[in-house]
Amino acid sequence: WLAAVSLAAPVPLVTFDTHTKQRWVPGSASRAAAKEGRTRGFIPVASRSFYVTDVQGPLVTGELERARHWGRSLYSGVSGSVRSRTVLD
Repeated sequence: WLAAVSLAAPVPLVTFDTHTKQRWVPGSASRAAAKEGRTRGFIPVASRSFYVTDVQGPLVTGELERARHWGRSLYSGVSGSVRSRTVLD
């Protein structure tokens, strides 16, 4: 879907993926998406991998809370940025 996006101005991009705890699994889909986004004019600001027990899931114990914490920190950063722009504009 990144290939279909046309940006008028740079936009922040956050990516994430899931991984099994297998050492043989190459690469990171979140990093690949961030790289592709950069070539399309996005500004990658955060990337994260979360672990699952198997290809079908579920998340490894503790990963849901880790994802929630990450989401909250992203929200805090974005909402602070929006407030700053509103005050300055």
